[in-house]
Amino acid sequence: MVRAFAMLALFSALASVYHVCGVLGMVANDATSSMRHLVFVAIDVVGVWYFLKRPLVLLPCFLRLLALVVVFR
Repeated sequence: MVRAFAMLALFSALASVYHVCGVLGMVANDATSSMRHLVFVAIDVVGVWYFLKRPLVLLPCFLRLLALVVVFR
């Protein structure tokens, strides 16, 4: 289980690298703004931390999201 969360953290870190490249103007898509990429850099960094630490505070939020996915599937 720890390996799965470590892989998710790695994927989130790679997404963060992509968005940093977007902020620096290295991504070919000019339609997205730098501010949007900055927001996703922050989301990805927080995601990496949550995947590695897995605080119990997030369990109710995760269960609510899971219930929404199951209900509206």
